[in-house]
Amino acid sequence: MPHRNQAHHRFTDIMAAGSSLGRAGQQQACIDYMSTNPNASELGQPLVAAMMNACYICENYCSVLDLYYNMQHDSKSGRGEWQWEGEYARSHPLCTDLLLRSVGMRVSDADAKDQGFSEGSTLIFYQIIENGGRISLPAIRGVLRACENDADYERAIDVLQILQGYSGRNSDWKIVGKSTENFLYESDYTTDSRSNRRVIDCNILATVMDTCSAAGEFGLALLCLRMTYSVGTSQTLESNNFEEGTMTEKLLAHQPSLYHNIRLLNSTLVALQGLHCSQDALNLYSKVESSHDENIEELVYLPENRKEINTSWREAYRHIERLLFAAETINRTNHVISKEYIYQLSLGTALMLKCSSESGQVNAGLQVANVMASSVQQNHKSAKSMKDKVKSFFGLDEAIVEPDSRFWFESDELLSATMSAHRMIYGVDDALVWFFNEWNAKKSRLNENASDEADRRWIKSMNLALEMLVEQGDIDKAAAFFDGINAPCRTPDTYSIMANGYQRDRRWNDITACYNGAKKVGCLSEALCLSAMKGIVQSETSGKIKILRSVADEIAAIKGVKTGAWIVSNYWALKRLLGFHYARLLMWWNNPNETQRLEFRLASQHFTERKKLGLAIDSDALKCIIKLARDQQLNETPSENGNAGSLEEKVHPPSLVRQALLEILVCGTNDDESQLLLEGMSYLSRANAKAECLEFIENIESSGLKVDDQIIFMARTTAESEPAHEK
Repeated sequence: MPHRNQAHHRFTDIMAAGSSLGRAGQQQACIDYMSTNPNASELGQPLVAAMMNACYICENYCSVLDLYYNMQHDSKSGRGEWQWEGEYARSHPLCTDLLLRSVGMRVSDADAKDQGFSEGSTLIFYQIIENGGRISLPAIRGVLRACENDADYERAIDVLQILQGYSGRNSDWKIVGKSTENFLYESDYTTDSRSNRRVIDCNILATVMDTCSAAGEFGLALLCLRMTYSVGTSQTLESNNFEEGTMTEKLLAHQPSLYHNIRLLNSTLVALQGLHCSQDALNLYSKVESSHDENIEELVYLPENRKEINTSWREAYRHIERLLFAAETINRTNHVISKEYIYQLSLGTALMLKCSSESGQVNAGLQVANVMASSVQQNHKSAKSMKDKVKSFFGLDEAIVEPDSRFWFESDELLSATMSAHRMIYGVDDALVWFFNEWNAKKSRLNENASDEADRRWIKSMNLALEMLVEQGDIDKAAAFFDGINAPCRTPDTYSIMANGYQRDRRWNDITACYNGAKKVGCLSEALCLSAMKGIVQSETSGKIKILRSVADEIAAIKGVKTGAWIVSNYWALKRLLGFHYARLLMWWNNPNETQRLEFRLASQHFTERKKLGLAIDSDALKCIIKLARDQQLNETPSENGNAGSLEEKVHPPSLVRQALLEILVCGTNDDESQLLLEGMSYLSRANAKAECLEFIENIESSGLKVDDQIIFMARTTAESEPAHEK
């Protein structure tokens, strides 16, 4: 085996030759030499590294990848492994580094958008860290570009987290310059290893943000910006005025690099626009532009849609700021925080999770919740656990590798909010596994004093678990869980959820039993009563209408209205739930010959009242108006009781149909919209409703609604037709 200095000089000479050929654009000469010279394998991986470097210098990144993979599969030991002083590796560190650099440059090429590099690149990055190896910043950027190309935000954030926790002096692995000498021997050329301050630059941060945005995780993109401190900054802001200022002002305060780095500004504007916070994006652009002497409008991304929609993210970010400030404060102090303060933090975390979920950024909310949990646990950790510490997310001090679940059980609100977040991201099955694993581990501690009190304290979470069991479809498991909740601690929601499960499984008798149990303890709700009514109709019970009216009495008592008024207000829902037969009997429409006329009247009354109040109109009422209008008389006379103020004398079916058609065009229906529109217009045409058709056309033109050409043709034909001669 050659002496160390001899190996060093030979490697340097080979690399120098490869670099010279690369700069001269003659990288093919290296490849030809290796393929035609039978003694080339004696030079081993130094020659492969030189060839790869020559191709890299010539920007022939595909050849770099081909050379690396060919080397990996080469059967000749001289090329197939790298060894020095008895230590073996699959490839030389420089070969690996050039591979990662080339991957990043290749996926950056607009003409070569190959996907699937992120998993392999990050795996190599993790192996370098585990083996205490060396890597250059261009190679790290290559890993992150591969993640961006695949929209692999999870791996990108993992890499960013590792970089945030990197310390050149204390880390086993090293970030070094890209020159050849830094990849020779461990003790020789590592003096330029980067410190923690200099690792994450604005371009690295922007790449991670763009990766999050490409995956639709715009909240995580802003969280990366917020929690990765500006270049040269290693400590959090000391100001406690986290309640003051807009979101953009807070982002600028935490990340001053936005003022001078155009790419980072672009990434932030894209994230804000993705969150539908266009006004915040414009405010950010304006603040940055005002600090520059020259206009930067042509250099940055500007939002096209300036309409503010996602106000829930603003609320979520306000809570995120408060929680991160609290976490940073906890991590800077040695004072043990009180139980009451931890409880308040759990409520704030639950509210933040709810707002994040409503804004469509659940992952960002969960990440902040994990930061909060790590900070609380760090405050209470034992000395024994200090040996198992790692950097927490984005460098918020230290946390234990496997944090316990105490924080998640600080309040029912936090536990249920976390369950909902897991459900949205990972699905019902994973959310239930998470809940029961944590619940079984803590149930004995929670119930050590009084089981009733414990169940009452955690009823929101247990109701949610019951709901997920029902959604999962295992009704027997759901029923067993329901039976395990002490009856005095159940809420109306508990019974309603269980009744819904029985209804899905068509267990009508069990619904009745659930209804009776809730009635006994005073836990009836409108939803449960409606489920009971469905069960009554489907069961073999006699005297159903009498029982249905009894249940309707219970609902009316809950709502504080008269039974008849409640039935009228909920007729269309009852018709869908129970069927027309039972719905009309509840309305006391006992004469089948009168039901169509009465239902049309009810539909017109429902339409008029809801329209006047600006409320949505039931789709079944709209369908009823269109389908039954042909059976009504035009310009009806007052009702038999002679009430001049009666609604009946004001009903004009063509006018009502015209309004119903416009409502369908604006809001749509659950059924085939085009067929319903055609049926309504056919009625107006047959009724020769010229005025209504003309008004319909004018309404369409003024509102810009899109209508099928056949509908417009029928309306125009009717409106322009000659009046029919009386016979």
